[in-house]
Amino acid sequence: MQKEIAVRLFQNAKYGTTYAKGVRHQALFNATADIKNPKVKYLLDFYTYEHWEFLAKEHQLDIINQVRNEVNKDSLVSWILRYDTESKSKTTVYGFSTLDMRTNELILCASYSSQPSSKLPSLSSDSALFHLACGLEGLSSNAASKSSRAD
Repeated sequence: MQKEIAVRLFQNAKYGTTYAKGVRHQALFNATADIKNPKVKYLLDFYTYEHWEFLAKEHQLDIINQVRNEVNKDSLVSWILRYDTESKSKTTVYGFSTLDMRTNELILCASYSSQPSSKLPSLSSDSALFHLACGLEGLSSNAASKSSRAD
C-alpha cells in the first residue's frame, strides 16, 4: 500500500536560546510529517546523535540499543511525536527519524504495535516506514517542503 507523505523542515529559530536557567534549545531543525490517508501528523525535532541519546526516556532505551550500530553518528536524529489536531495533544510514537545532512536523506522509522518492546525495521532494509530523499538546498527559515510516496 502506498502512502503520501509531506515533510516540512524548518530551521529552529530558538536554537541556542534558553528556556530555563542553564537549559538551552538544542534541536537544530524542527519538522512536520503529514500522512494523507489515514490523516496523521508527526512532529520531529532533530538533534545531534549524542544529544538524542541523552534525551531518551526509559521506554526509548530499547530503540537506541536496536539502532546504535545502524545510525550514522553524523546524522541528525529525532524522536517521533504524533500530533492530534483536534485535542492538540502530543503522544510519543515507538520510533525515530534520521536526517543525513550530507545526502539529504530522511528516514522515518516507526512501529505501530501496541507492545513497546516490538522490533523496529532495519534501516538498511526497505521496511522502514518512510525513506525519503529531501531537497534541502537553499533551506530558509520557512523550510524546504517535499512530498513523496513511500511503501
